[in-house]
Amino acid sequence: GAAAEEEASEGARAAASSLEDKMSRWEATEEEQRASTLGGNLPLIGMPGLPGRVTRTDQPEKLDGFDIGMNLSGLVLFPLAVLLATVPFWIGSVDVGEVGPPPMS
Repeated sequence: GAAAEEEASEGARAAASSLEDKMSRWEATEEEQRASTLGGNLPLIGMPGLPGRVTRTDQPEKLDGFDIGMNLSGLVLFPLAVLLATVPFWIGSVDVGEVGPPPMS
């Protein structure tokens, strides 16, 4: 009884370790992870807290369509966001006396 149980647990340990070996071979190396990301920079790798521009070793030389789209949307959306954030300060001084339904009398 005891020898059979010992042998079964030994086989289970061997199976678990071979499964861990197999799963570790599935993991991507850091080079493979960098190759599969757009800019080649991994999140949370390097010096945390500093922007990626500071920690990167390869500085991008040219703009692609994504960069151009982000810059254009930022040029439009940032002033709109500032305007929206300041509404509570100036909305009271907007004259709304001329708008609305005509007087009923």
